[in-house]
Amino acid sequence: MFLSLNAAALSLAIFPLSASCVATIVVSAQCNIYGAGHAVAPNPGGNGGGLLPVKITLPPGTSAVRISDAGGTVLFCPSCGPASGPDGTASGFSMSSYGGISGIASSARSRFLAAVFLDDSAPSDPAPAILTFDSYSFASLSPLLRQTFFVGDGMTGTGTGTTQVFIPPAGTTRVYFGLFDSIATLPGWYDDNSGAFTLTVNITTCPGDLNLDGFVNDSDFVVFVEAYNLLVCDLAMPTGCPADLNDDDVVDDADFVLFVSAYNTLLCP
Repeated sequence: MFLSLNAAALSLAIFPLSASCVATIVVSAQCNIYGAGHAVAPNPGGNGGGLLPVKITLPPGTSAVRISDAGGTVLFCPSCGPASGPDGTASGFSMSSYGGISGIASSARSRFLAAVFLDDSAPSDPAPAILTFDSYSFASLSPLLRQTFFVGDGMTGTGTGTTQVFIPPAGTTRVYFGLFDSIATLPGWYDDNSGAFTLTVNITTCPGDLNLDGFVNDSDFVVFVEAYNLLVCDLAMPTGCPADLNDDDVVDDADFVLFVSAYNTLLCP
């Protein structure tokens, strides 16, 4: 059976659909952000590639990631004080892209907590454009896949202000947390780092938001119809089969009921 309903017909009175989940993680100072999606932490700069970054698998329909309760300090060598908190220290730096993961440019901070969103594919060159951070008090940020970004303590100010919102791009299935380290511009010199950051990762899901624009509307309905007509979650489906809202590997009437609920709510939390 093929689904071809007019979007205006989606007006069933069903309870709103939204959810959130929380994970508390520890990110070692040796966690190499360039290792995201790779089996081994890269070390082109020499003197140790450190550890792989911390991975969190995101549930289908993730619409936002927020950070809270960030703390801890790190040192980049035994004599490289003072220790840095999640927002980093007051000095700029830049890093080159490597292994399909973008570098970063930061005019006023370094040694901060960073992250990168990935889909299910292994990162490969060319990497996306490098983001430049001249301000760290943004309310929200929408990076590309494989484009590293500043996270810090997840607040618009250091320990103050409002919680920042990190919006995953379409196709995102996982997020990695780590740090940058280098003597020049290529990753390396992680093995003599010490300390760690602790933080709580708050994940908001809005399962009907299939194009991840913060709304469940007619644009998402078009995506849902295409998936419904394909039915089975296989290679023909978009990465992660996002229209499979009940995770049973098919997009069918049960998913349609859930989609209608989200459509009636419209705005993601």
